[in-house]
Amino acid sequence: MTEKICRLSLKWQPLADIPDRFALETRLDDTPFIDLVREWELEHVPEQEKELAGDYMELRFWSLGSSLIWLKSLYLKPQKLSSGSGRATLLGCPCGILECWPLEADITITDEHVIWSNFLQPHRPDTWSYDGFGPFTFHRAQYEAEVRRAIASAPD
Repeated sequence: MTEKICRLSLKWQPLADIPDRFALETRLDDTPFIDLVREWELEHVPEQEKELAGDYMELRFWSLGSSLIWLKSLYLKPQKLSSGSGRATLLGCPCGILECWPLEADITITDEHVIWSNFLQPHRPDTWSYDGFGPFTFHRAQYEAEVRRAIASAPD
């Protein structure tokens, strides 16, 4: 069986509620990653917690200089930056505090591929399962080129 390779795309989006601030929209094969997560969670979280399913926001950037360093580390380095768990935070809480309600994953970088796997909602580790969600595999060259393009096109 052939492994499906995803195409990463990143796009800066202005925040409607905060002037001169931006979120980085993440798409996998032209589908917003946040939508993929929402669809999965709506089907798989406990019924009494459905109102929380997909309740994330794209990563917001307040100080672009330091955020670009963080972005490079998140997407381009094998170590993981996160809210302290050792896992990468791919989506954050709509309140603006990343750690409040993050979606975390492992990011593995090999010679040929970048793989997002082992997704976790750390505030519901025992009741929210992401078994079967992902892994998402990217060609490393395309992935790194897209991250570099996003960094180079970051708003002033």
